[in-house]
Amino acid sequence: MLIIDEADEMLGMGFLEQINEIIKQIPPDCQICLFSATISNEIIKLTKDIMNDPAKILVKKENLTLEGIKQFYISCSTE
Repeated sequence: MLIIDEADEMLGMGFLEQINEIIKQIPPDCQICLFSATISNEIIKLTKDIMNDPAKILVKKENLTLEGIKQFYISCSTE
């Protein structure tokens, strides 16, 4: 499993080449998880090159308050 926190910053600030090098070294069936409080449409488009059929949880900008945030989970098997 590869986890990238603050993905918008990591992918948008010149780290894309290094991340691509890391991705080349992991097995193709490795799960990639990207997390960010804010993410632009450009970064979402970039993720299509590194992710395979991702589950996305996106919150509209106007709902980014403590009252507007709902927590969700995606149930995963033990594999």
